Amino acid sequence: MTNRTCRVGVHARNDHVFHDPDYAIIREAKIETIKMMSQTSVDVFKRLKAERSDIELITRLYDDRFGTHGGPTPDDFAARMVPIMKELQPYSVKFEVHNEPNHLHRIEGWGDTDEDAKNFNQWYIRVHDILKGQCPWAQLGFPGLAIPHRDLEWVEICRPAVEKSDWLGVHCYWQTPPDQMHNHLADFWGLRFKYYHEKFPDKIIDLTEVGNSNVQNNIPFTREGHAREFTEYLTECFKYPYLNSATFFIMSSPDSTWDGFCWRNESGQIYPITYAVKDMPRPHWVPAQKPAPTPVAAQPAAQPAAQPAAAQAAAQATANAAKLQQLKGENIQLRAQVQQLKTQNAQLQNQMQQLQAQLAAAATQPVVTQPVATVATQPPVAVQPPVAGQPGPPIQNISRQLLRNPAVQNPTRSTSQIDRILVHHTAVQPQVGAQRIAEFLVQNRGRAGIAYHYFITGDGVIQQTNDLTVVTAQSEAQFNLTALGVGFAGNFTNAVPTPAQIEAGAKLIAWLIRQLNLSPQAVFGHKELVNTQSPGAQWDGGAMWGNQLRQRIQAY
Repeated sequence: MTNRTCRVGVHARNDHVFHDPDYAIIREAKIETIKMMSQTSVDVFKRLKAERSDIELITRLYDDRFGTHGGPTPDDFAARMVPIMKELQPYSVKFEVHNEPNHLHRIEGWGDTDEDAKNFNQWYIRVHDILKGQCPWAQLGFPGLAIPHRDLEWVEICRPAVEKSDWLGVHCYWQTPPDQMHNHLADFWGLRFKYYHEKFPDKIIDLTEVGNSNVQNNIPFTREGHAREFTEYLTECFKYPYLNSATFFIMSSPDSTWDGFCWRNESGQIYPITYAVKDMPRPHWVPAQKPAPTPVAAQPAAQPAAQPAAAQAAAQATANAAKLQQLKGENIQLRAQVQQLKTQNAQLQNQMQQLQAQLAAAATQPVVTQPVATVATQPPVAVQPPVAGQPGPPIQNISRQLLRNPAVQNPTRSTSQIDRILVHHTAVQPQVGAQRIAEFLVQNRGRAGIAYHYFITGDGVIQQTNDLTVVTAQSEAQFNLTALGVGFAGNFTNAVPTPAQIEAGAKLIAWLIRQLNLSPQAVFGHKELVNTQSPGAQWDGGAMWGNQLRQRIQAY
């Protein structure tokens, strides 16, 4: 297979802090998703995102008030979780609501009976509605259930709760006694997520806990055996386009009873699984999508001479119902694709919010005229059109004048690889120009430089800030290689660009579309591809300046 959707993940250390070996595991194994715990220090979240801005952090909402005698009411639970979620928003927007509520020992407040499932369904729906009301940006997931504690019966009873959720969490565990060495690839155990997919084909699934539980069943195991199983398991998971991630339980733990699951011991020794995952083949990653509905077989034409009118009517009703079901399935698929685009790489929104706040603060400071020792500028050069063809609008090429970080080298591409144009806003006052933004990014964030290829100033001047062959960190990794970025100076959360900016941006983008042989449909507001605020709430709401821009592009 050439592509995969399933990210390689690990369950975070069940502690308030991480230790250096934990960060080493994440780096060494090239971990792409981490299931975090809401009680973990926010400093851990900060460091993870600082070291790997593209890493996905899924946070389990943990409340220590749950136990065999019950737990908090929905309102009490939400009251404790909302402040935590808001504090974590810059780093994590994907949350798993609770964990294994069906465990037969009732260690999470419920048990495995039908009545327990009905009660949890009501509890979850109330919690979901409160959290969504307070944190509408959050992506809430129905929690992974304990297997096989009647989990499939339980999730069916909780169907209303699952349907409300943005995604579905699933747990898959297995044991490998001598006569069942391949349980990690058995549908009933390691691939149990298939049963959930059959029940909820319109849900993206995150495997929020997977692993070998031999240690809990007094079955012998080896670290090398775990490494082999886990890489085989991931290779199998790569085949299913509705899986977003598989996170292995558990990276490390201060509780020695979990050592049979861990990727390292408390002395810092890293186990073979880390290096096996590092070295295993990984197909190209693409966002998870919900599969197309299975086509409904055509019904044989009714023969009036052989069937009474009632039979013909029944056959027609069956055909109509089949067609309706097919249309519903197609609608579900389209909704799923739109939702996936909005939710992918949600961490970028939070990173940008931080950046925008710091830029706003920096805008009040005087411009730094002397670069620091670790950065360098280049003298101005003559204007050089980025692409050949028809004359374009007046463009000031300031790319050689902007501050650059010589320690960070951007990759390059050919202009033939560009397939889309992303529109951004700076989210600060329009007087803050490209030079100030470049200085801030280099000096305060250690970036290569400004991420836009073109910049529309507050008074409508078009400036080129990067050569089109430069791949900039303007979006998520899967878009950066083929995207060209146009930044508009200003914060368009409540305001809109000036008419001069709209006209300048439309002339520029229309010219780029012609030169790069693109379609007008290749123009996107950044928020249309990832979950971010840019280019502002007024882009697709309120004044709808995105529509205004597209109309002017079409006119040109």
